Amino acid sequence: MTQAAKQSSLPTGGGIEWDVVTGENTEFSVQYPRFQWVHGSAQAQGFMKSGGLFISTENYPNFSAKGFEAETLITRDGTKIEGFGAVRSELAVIRIKKQWIKDEEYGKNVPLLHALVVVNGCDDVVNISLRGASKALAFQRAFDAHLTQNVAIANRTRPAGVAGLEPFALWFPICAGELQDVHSKDGKSKSKVTPIELCAPATVDRDYVATLWVGRENYVRFGGVFKDTQKWQTSKIWEQTHNDDDVPAHSGDNAITPQQSDVIGSLIEVKGLDEQSVKEMCLTVTNGATSNLRQLDRDEAAVLIDTMGAY
Repeated sequence: MTQAAKQSSLPTGGGIEWDVVTGENTEFSVQYPRFQWVHGSAQAQGFMKSGGLFISTENYPNFSAKGFEAETLITRDGTKIEGFGAVRSELAVIRIKKQWIKDEEYGKNVPLLHALVVVNGCDDVVNISLRGASKALAFQRAFDAHLTQNVAIANRTRPAGVAGLEPFALWFPICAGELQDVHSKDGKSKSKVTPIELCAPATVDRDYVATLWVGRENYVRFGGVFKDTQKWQTSKIWEQTHNDDDVPAHSGDNAITPQQSDVIGSLIEVKGLDEQSVKEMCLTVTNGATSNLRQLDRDEAAVLIDTMGAY
């Protein structure tokens, strides 16, 4: 079918005249709703005790999917963020991209992973943003287990001459594991983390993996999404482009604290803030002095946290 024929067959209702859309303006990249993984706390209750997958109502109002319920995320500074959380969810992983980036606050490299997925029960494509070993590497380990167990077993059942299944052909079931202590390298501190685990029965066999099949309609649609998101795979993500090594960080007794940096990082994820929005907020709280997070002092960081919390 020619392009003109395709356009003439498109519906023009609903106020958008799709027959004239060319898609040539690629200056603005597609922004997908952003999920994050939340670590639980032994002192908390409900979702905040177990942890799991979370998205704020600002990122995705009225979100609904299998396993998700309305929850309130409480940040380290006590900020309450309304949204939706799940301790167990099923994902169709369309694409994954990962990178090691330098954490300027702690002077070390940390893993970063973004996964483009569809959550079972929701038709939209979303992005899961994971930073740090306890999140990014944990997700990758669980996904690798999904490939070597579920997908591999399913592919051994395929008829002769038939192509193998892609990972998005089977739901990837993840769940929040039991809280674990993670110790610093020097052994002086520890923190609680909620591991991302592959949900699986005691026996993983052909009958079980067949229940993970996403269905004919979903499979065809996910394949189309995979083809349409090729540019996403190679485009830089915010954390990769936010590299200000040539600009010195604010130092001294009033420098931004590690705790403030953690809170700001969490708010960026929860609120789905892009680089430009963060820079504009920094300019506002510093009266135009800088757009660089690393140059904020402690008082300016406190104002930024309040600004992001009210965003």
